[in-house]
Amino acid sequence: MSPMDCTTSPDSWMFTYNSGKYLEGLSTLARLTNDPKWHDQVIEIANAAVKAGAWQGSDGIIIEGQGGDLGKNDDNRGFKAIFIRALHKLFHETNNRDLRILIHSYVDVQYNALLDLASNGTSYGVVWHGPYNRPTPWGQNAALDVLVAAIGAN
Repeated sequence: MSPMDCTTSPDSWMFTYNSGKYLEGLSTLARLTNDPKWHDQVIEIANAAVKAGAWQGSDGIIIEGQGGDLGKNDDNRGFKAIFIRALHKLFHETNNRDLRILIHSYVDVQYNALLDLASNGTSYGVVWHGPYNRPTPWGQNAALDVLVAAIGAN
């Protein structure tokens, strides 16, 4: 939202890390207060975030950070890792069975894409939807959060 005139950003100006950081904070608030309204809101936000078309394809694979020169670091190449990390945290903090199943399924989609489409067998590319391009530090860092979340959700 613009502080100058309160206009909102276009849908193309949405990033996974915004939802990730929001979910991290909201899940902590829900856990600490044990207030049902925060638990309900975290479920609602998580459900919407894993279905957001702004950063994933119709197959559910995150496509954020795939444009331009893939050999050049760009902040949004790592944003998706923040989102996955937040889902991992939420998976372990919620008692909501349906939300845990949703997160498990969503993380598994990213994990399988990473292994099947974005890997050469020893390293991971930044484009999770494939094809594997080449290893980069930012690609490995983003992949690490998927690997950890997949272990945690399985």
